[in-house]
Amino acid sequence: MRNIQADHPIKIDGVLKRQNVQGGTIVDVSVGHDDKIYILLSEKVPDRIRGMFVDTQANTGYHVIALNVNWHTGELLSEECYHLGIHVMNFHFVQPLGDAILLLGSRARYQEPEPEKNAVIVSQNGEVIREMCLGDGIERCMVTKDDKIITGYFDEGVFGNYGWDIPIGSSGLIVWDKNGNRLWENKHYNIYDCYSLNVDEQENLWFCYYDTFELIKLSGADYREEAVYHPKFNGISWFGITKDGKFLVMDGGYNKHSEFQSVRIFADRLEEYERTDILYQGKELLLKQYYFRGSKAVFWDNANRIFAVELCTM
Repeated sequence: MRNIQADHPIKIDGVLKRQNVQGGTIVDVSVGHDDKIYILLSEKVPDRIRGMFVDTQANTGYHVIALNVNWHTGELLSEECYHLGIHVMNFHFVQPLGDAILLLGSRARYQEPEPEKNAVIVSQNGEVIREMCLGDGIERCMVTKDDKIITGYFDEGVFGNYGWDIPIGSSGLIVWDKNGNRLWENKHYNIYDCYSLNVDEQENLWFCYYDTFELIKLSGADYREEAVYHPKFNGISWFGITKDGKFLVMDGGYNKHSEFQSVRIFADRLEEYERTDILYQGKELLLKQYYFRGSKAVFWDNANRIFAVELCTM
């Protein structure tokens, strides 16, 4: 692959103004199974406890903006905003779930008689359909086309904190149905922290984890087919897979999270690493956030613009 050309910037401030939610704080930008870009806004983000620990509750209003884009050109085709009302939990993730919306908090305290329910499924007008607990310490979340909810956990969710003696996320990676029932759970890999997570065009599950830093691809029924890769970078937080499945685009790992590399995927190895810059009008973008889902990439730069790019082999 060569450098990635980003075209047609979408100005976030303009979107927020048109939807009359410019007072909100963006807490998540993601891509759904429907290929729309979802932006989660909170009216108030609670301060960290002692400047360190994330509060589980916010008791504030939430809004979700869905952007329909042309992934070949990056142009914004349409936008809509869902006003979801006030909710107790402090949410960090948004994903579409069928015709509904999943809001998920990263943290959940264990308390009697039941733990906090940090996952809430709501209609597009904010009506609560279902509440459940998907565990504490959630690092990554994706929802598939067939309504599977995939959650990867960081160390506090694996080893226990916030009152958990036996954490829900102790396996490091779980696949749930839309009712909060476990469909699949990692029992093979010693995941201390699920650094990155993705689902490709064929709905194969990819993840990279600490402490081996292996990149795993699971496919087939019940994720029984395995491919194991060994990236030359440790601590990769995000990666995308080109539409033809021949290349990965990944960040540089520890201390190099805004530097990207493309690498060819062979059956049993990764080879031919090449630096890959994200360019707009010939200049490298200065990024403050980015998100990958399959071959779809969203880059958010320091001028408060987002760029929608489809990763294709060149």
